[in-house]
Amino acid sequence: MAFAICAATATEAVALPRDKALCLEAYESGQQLRAAGRLRAARERLIACAAPACPVAMQKECVGWLAEVDAKQPTVVPRAHVDGADVADVRVTVDGEERASRLDGAALEVDPGEHRFRFDRPGSPPVDRTVIVREGEKLRAVDADLAGPDAPPGRPFRWPEITLAAVGAAGLASFAVAGGLGSSRYGDLRSSCAPRCPEADVADVRTKLLVADVSLGLAIASLASAVLVHLIRPRAAPSGTANLAVVPAAGGAIGVAALRF
Repeated sequence: MAFAICAATATEAVALPRDKALCLEAYESGQQLRAAGRLRAARERLIACAAPACPVAMQKECVGWLAEVDAKQPTVVPRAHVDGADVADVRVTVDGEERASRLDGAALEVDPGEHRFRFDRPGSPPVDRTVIVREGEKLRAVDADLAGPDAPPGRPFRWPEITLAAVGAAGLASFAVAGGLGSSRYGDLRSSCAPRCPEADVADVRTKLLVADVSLGLAIASLASAVLVHLIRPRAAPSGTANLAVVPAAGGAIGVAALRF
């Protein structure tokens, strides 16, 4: 492709005043960049050669080319959302170059072609978008849906809490069994022999009810201790492990599992 050039030769360009030499360089490189589709860079050079310090004929050509570049120059508007709401504290890079440290709704000029947009926000994983921008496309929205800040890590269940919880569960089971048997036996004696029931039968009922009372107290104390120990432990990252405790109970045993995700 042929480019318009100044009439000055390379030797003459060296002899030109500094301003005129800069005009000539901007005039020639602006055309080359414009033809290569590098419109952002071409625009900068054409603005330089359209300056009043440049020759009038050169200015006119550069102003005309600048209007063509402005018409072809695509613009995009990056936008970011968290849970559907707009957010502004987002850094945007385009092809690795930072183009915005914060979103303010302003459009960004980009060259036609494929571009990779990256959206970075504190507390959220970065989001990449690959977009093909067309020549002359204006105010194209480039959206990114960002995750909200990560939830604070949970407190893992460990052996002290698991053991206390297992003891509490066993106490509740023992309370239910002993209390049920004691209450049932008490009802039988009351309906059959009260108030002259055999002392051995009466003692058996008292023992079962006493075991139920002690089991309930033990269960309440153990479960309350498990909750307290768990709450005062520092938070830790989830590890995806499981723990199991088995505690003897009236009539058998109870297993308590604690899972961490």
